[in-house]
Amino acid sequence: MNSDPDQNRVCAPNTPNQAEDGPAVTLSTPTKAAIETLIEAPIETSTPTVFFNSECPICNAEICHYERLSQAADIRDISSTSGTAKANNGGDIGDGGNTFTPTAIRFQPIADNPDILREYGLSRADIERRLYGLDANGRLISGIDAFIMIWGTVPRYRWLAHTMALPPFRYIGALIYDHIAVPFLGSLNARRKRKAMKSL
Repeated sequence: MNSDPDQNRVCAPNTPNQAEDGPAVTLSTPTKAAIETLIEAPIETSTPTVFFNSECPICNAEICHYERLSQAADIRDISSTSGTAKANNGGDIGDGGNTFTPTAIRFQPIADNPDILREYGLSRADIERRLYGLDANGRLISGIDAFIMIWGTVPRYRWLAHTMALPPFRYIGALIYDHIAVPFLGSLNARRKRKAMKSL
């Protein structure tokens, strides 16, 4: 059995000749103490955080895609004088284009700390099953709302965040995520785990 639970998280490094990417940036891994600080921090200094199952190949590939785009957007828009970053299409949804401190969002593999959301009553099995996050107010969100938060910090997907935040689309998106995506990915991951156990 491998000692590294997060060995499947392999995000390709950013390269200058990739149109969607910028220079590589290594994101720090927040500990539980850091998350508690995040919850208590003022809104303007809090960084939204997404917790995802890096051992799910499909989940990991999608999050890596958003992570690279988010890093590239931060790097392109860093101000040399103020040290802040501004997304190409403005700030977060509805904030009037205010600047935010890079990185605009953190992507946290749950394998790094399976009990990181224990204080919210969530086990590792719970956060492996669906996407969870803490928004800039320290509020726990999940499912389609977590995706809307991600899309809202990535200029390329900000239009999608605005669209999916509208009640009819949010409702449909939640139905698709909860009743199609979650069961499908759960079945794939259960099959993958059974296969891994048999190979031991």
